Amino acid sequence: GNSQGFAASSLKMDRGWISLLAGYTQAGRDFRRVRLLNQPAAETDRENVIVNLVPLRFLRFTVSRQNFLSPDSNNHNIRATENGLSVSGGVFGLQMHSALFESISEGQHITGTQIGVNRNIAGRLDLGMEYLHSSSGASKFSSLLFTLGEIVTRRLRLSQVISYTAHQASI
Repeated sequence: GNSQGFAASSLKMDRGWISLLAGYTQAGRDFRRVRLLNQPAAETDRENVIVNLVPLRFLRFTVSRQNFLSPDSNNHNIRATENGLSVSGGVFGLQMHSALFESISEGQHITGTQIGVNRNIAGRLDLGMEYLHSSSGASKFSSLLFTLGEIVTRRLRLSQVISYTAHQASI
């Protein structure tokens, strides 16, 4: 740890209709792990909480706050925070989900939205549509994705994705 302090603790609770996964990690500003070949780019830092509420068998709400620490090119750590709120559920074979995100790092503030729907047909085909939008100040980005997946075997799935971004389609 380069003579830098490090401490971590975690808590996990699952009551069926509500679950909580929480942790707290404190690392010194210049804390570094021993370099590995496949070292993760970021690791958790400070408070991290994920709460899942399942009021009905087919409906789930998730609230999260995650903090990350990642080394930059000057070998100093950059801190980032991500807050999220999502809801997902299924009815009549249709799976629907939506999420709101907020990301804050080094003075940048980015918000994002995701809305999607998926449907399995006859256990062999998966159809999906996703709308993604993010904004940071005056900069905005939107994309519409269509997916078609064929389930060939339990271990093999073929997928085709069509993406519409800035009035251009790509496959």
